[in-house]
Amino acid sequence: MEIKENRVAVITYTLKDDEGQVIQTATEESPFAFIHGIGQVLPAFDAALKGKRLGDQYGFSLTASDGYGEYDPEQVQALEKAIFADAPAEFMKIGATVPMQYDGHHIYGIITEISDENVVMDFNHPLAGKNLHFSGMVLEVREATSEEIAHGHVHGPGGHHH
Repeated sequence: MEIKENRVAVITYTLKDDEGQVIQTATEESPFAFIHGIGQVLPAFDAALKGKRLGDQYGFSLTASDGYGEYDPEQVQALEKAIFADAPAEFMKIGATVPMQYDGHHIYGIITEISDENVVMDFNHPLAGKNLHFSGMVLEVREATSEEIAHGHVHGPGGHHH
């Protein structure tokens, strides 16, 4: 059975940057499971795995624009420190990832600077501007259940548990 729309793919992967640094892994003991073709993963990631079968090994690269986009300096914003008056202390340090809301959407920003008046936050995805290099193996391919499709995620090992 091959990976295609509405099928569950269970894979291992190693994600590296251009310098060969490992960013993230999914192992046989802790695999990554997703439903192909429903928007759970980056479109170029989906496309690169389409047609792969059980046991296939793979390796592919995504440019920054096919991954999480180019780094956008306009996504770095200085916010008034008063906004953070009720924030827990562990959020108020450089490098902290802070959950926020913008136009009703949940977003995350990384604090890059704190002054007496402002907190500078970077709202770019942490992998924005980076080329992504994936390698791994297909561990399982199966039809997604109607419940998984309705919920928009895989249930069971490698997926979501209710």
